[in-house]
Formats: sequence, C-alpha cells, structure tokens
Amino acid sequence: MKYYGDYPLCIKEVDGEMVRIPLRMFFDYVKATSADYPVYLCEKEIPAPLLEDYANPIPFQDDLYQQVLPPPDDGDAEHPWLAYLLIGGRGSGSPVHKDPIGSGAWNALLHGKKRWCLFPPGTNKTLLGMTDGDSQPPAYWWQDVYPNIKNHPEVTNIEVIQKAGEIMFVPAGWYHVVMNLETSIAVTQNFVLPSMLTHAMKTLMKENPKLSKAFLMRLSKIRPELMTPLRATLLADAIKSKKPPVVVGESWRKKTVEKDARANRRYDAVKDTGLPGAATLHIPAKERALKEADPKPIGISPENELACLKAERLALEKERALLEQERKMKEAEDGNTRNDPDDPPGGGGGGGASGGGSGVATSAKGGANLGRPSPEARTSSWRRRKKKTQYLFR
Repeated sequence: MKYYGDYPLCIKEVDGEMVRIPLRMFFDYVKATSADYPVYLCEKEIPAPLLEDYANPIPFQDDLYQQVLPPPDDGDAEHPWLAYLLIGGRGSGSPVHKDPIGSGAWNALLHGKKRWCLFPPGTNKTLLGMTDGDSQPPAYWWQDVYPNIKNHPEVTNIEVIQKAGEIMFVPAGWYHVVMNLETSIAVTQNFVLPSMLTHAMKTLMKENPKLSKAFLMRLSKIRPELMTPLRATLLADAIKSKKPPVVVGESWRKKTVEKDARANRRYDAVKDTGLPGAATLHIPAKERALKEADPKPIGISPENELACLKAERLALEKERALLEQERKMKEAEDGNTRNDPDDPPGGGGGGGASGGGSGVATSAKGGANLGRPSPEARTSSWRRRKKKTQYLFR
C-alpha cells in the first residue's frame, strides 16, 4: 500500500472500457463489504516493478506461450492475456471454468487462503452447474452444487486448501472453481510446456485458428526442433479421423511467400505504368524484412486491387502491340528480300505478255507476281510468327 496504494486497478470492463479505482480504495471496499458475490480483481496489466520481483516457477519456466506469443494489445479479444494479479476478499473467487487455448496454469498465493475443487476433462458440465457456458458465483456454487456432486458416482474431484507461500498447479483441460476463504493476493499465469504442445495446438486450432497460425509461424523460427514431431502427430490424427490435415508451419509460410510474390509483381506493374496509387501500395518482401518475426501475411491493400489489375492488362496490351508491330515490319522486310533484284521494274519476263512500262513484275509463266513473296517464304514467315506467339504465352 505504501508504494502502490494510488495505482489504478481494473475492477470491471463495461462496453470495452476499463473501470478502474485506486488499490487503496479497493482494499477499503474489501474490508467493508459483506456481499455474497463480492468483486474479484483480476488485473492483467501488472505494474512493471512488480513483474521484476517474480519469475516463473522452475517446473514451468519452459513456457512456449511466453516464449513464442507476443504480448497482446489491450482490447484484443482474439489474443487472450495469460498473466494476472488476483486480489479479493472473503467469499470472492472464480466460478467453474477451464483455462483457455489448451493451457495449464500455476497460481502462487502471496497472502491469504483459497479453497479449490478440480474436475478432470470430460466431466459432465451439467452436473457441475454449468448451463450455456455460465456458472454460479463461487459462494453459491459451494453451497448449492458441491454437496450434490461431492459423492456423485459420475464425478471425480480433488479438493485443496491453498495457503500463503504455496503454488497451485492446474492441468490443461481440468475444470476448477476457487473461493477465497479470507482476503487473498495471488499471481497466476497460463502456460504450455513442450510435453503439452500437441494437446494445446489441437485446442488452439478449434478455439482461435488465427492465433494458432501465428503461433506455428513463430514456433518454427524460435523452437524449430518441436515442429517435426508436431506435424507428424497432427498428420496421423488427420489420417485417423479422415479429415484434411491442418495448416502448419511450412505450408502457411509457402502460401504467404506466394502471396507476397504476386503482390510484388502487381506493385511493379502499377509503378511502370505510372497509375495513381502506386506509391501507396505495400511491398510485402521489404515489409517482411523489416518485421522478421511478424507472422501475419502482408498483402496488397484492397483499394489498390483494381488499379493493379488494370496495370497488368495495360502492360500485356502494350507488349502485344509491340510484338504485332515487330511482326509487320518483319513481314515487309521478308517480302522485299524475296523479290528478284534482277527483274526490271517495268519489263516483261521471257515468254510472257509485254509489261510495256506497267511497273508490274511478271513471272516466268506470264502471270502477275505483284511483288509478293513465294508460298515457301510465306509459310516460313508464318512459322516464325507462330513461334513468337507461343513464346509470349508460354
């Protein structure tokens, strides 16, 4: 209280806005309240000086979520917060729930006393008092639900009383309910160890596909030795369930690289034609070089998509026009070189009708040639044009 009594802590979130009160005022509320469901403070923005005073317990230090996932932005619902400072008075606590994204949790109690009850995965949620994902307040749950399931044949539970200085471990996928028996202060954090990776990824892909792809991208760079067994396990599960395998690491990176290459080609096309909007396009390859660890594929902005397509079409039409012009010039050149240079411009050929200055060259049979190349020359020119066209659209 001496150092952090005036620190504003979040007690509630309303319409995306945090309701905060000073820590000193919250403790005054804790001492005075006698509510059945008192406010339980879960502060995710732990003050930096407090973070320097603790480290992950030794059994949980190889936390992949902490190593791989970046800190979430405030208000980012798709990226859950994983560390909390918990403060609550007598009767406060957490209703029945299981931790998100396939993670386990550790809870270090600094002051006070807590009562825990844990249930293994697969326990009937209806028996636990959960309806539509909701649960009763902790005090009501212990009074109304717990007596009915304590000795129920279909329910297995573990009950623990946690004291100050003790650390509670909650396995991944286990339902648990917590109630503070007296004013308590604790620090908790969700984690995933390498031994939990397969279960965590299956859960994460179901609950948050976008975050799972980002996690796999970063994991392949930070802990590449874990990717091979993970891919093998996921592929085996896909074969067993007859479902297509999930996108992991390399295939996601390949799609991102291909998308970047297409965007770069479009950028170059717009830049060469001088169309407006070229300067505002992203250059994915350069952006990715600046943000090496960013897993999000950077593509072209939607408002410039039409400009890119127009640029590609204009560039193709320009190239076709140049080839057509080159073809005509080549044909004219071939026609001139195929004419006999010894024929007089106005004379007649032997055995033919007299040209009489008409300016028309005649063939040996007396027919007018009109200065056009022979059929053999025209066939050769057609083959050259066909070869050029095939090369253009190869």
